[in-house]
Amino acid sequence: MTTLHVPVHESVLHALHEKKEIFVKNMLFNNALLLYKQGKLSLAKAAESAHLQRVEFIFKILDSGETLFEYAPEDARNIIKESSSLARKITKKAHS
Repeated sequence: MTTLHVPVHESVLHALHEKKEIFVKNMLFNNALLLYKQGKLSLAKAAESAHLQRVEFIFKILDSGETLFEYAPEDARNIIKESSSLARKITKKAHS
């Protein structure tokens, strides 16, 4: 693991009312989230970058109000349509 030293003005921590440790955790998470959303890191690598387990990273994304996956509206509609169709098939097969 590589350690980076990033200078941060004390006034920033004071303005945020955060201790250094919390600031670092938030900075790691936000950077990992940005890189994930840009497609530069996979979900697993982004979680690792934030020093979180994958499930913890997913919950933190959702708790922050961010979306886990980005889809164009038409793609999202198609996914929902396909999922509904598949669910009907599974239900029908289970009752057969």
